[in-house]
Amino acid sequence: MRMTDPDGILYIGRSGLQGKSPARTLANRIREFENKHHSGGITYADSAARLKGVTRFAGHRLEVRAMFLPDEMIVQEEARIINSYFRKYAELPPCNSSAGSRAPRRIKGGA
Repeated sequence: MRMTDPDGILYIGRSGLQGKSPARTLANRIREFENKHHSGGITYADSAARLKGVTRFAGHRLEVRAMFLPDEMIVQEEARIINSYFRKYAELPPCNSSAGSRAPRRIKGGA
C-alpha cells in the first residue's frame, strides 16, 4: 500500500563532495535543476508543465533543504535518507529516477 508524502518531497540527492575538483556545490545543483541539466530537474520541469493550470497546484513553490556534512559522511547519509523514504512510502521520490549505486540493493529489488 502506498502512503502519501505530506511534505511533498520530490528529490533526494547530494550535490557533491568538497574534496573533488571541480567542486559540486548546492548552487550548482539548483542551477542544474532550473536549466534541466539533471534527470531530477527534467522530471520536475515535465511535471510542472503538466500540472500548470491545475487548481490544486496553483502557485506552488519549489523549496530546497540541505544538510552540510563532512565528505566521508555524504554518500552514506544520502543512502540512509533514500532508504528511509522508500521504507515509509514504498517508492522513491517522484524526481529520483533510481536509488542510485550508493543505495543498498534491497531498495532496487523493492524488498
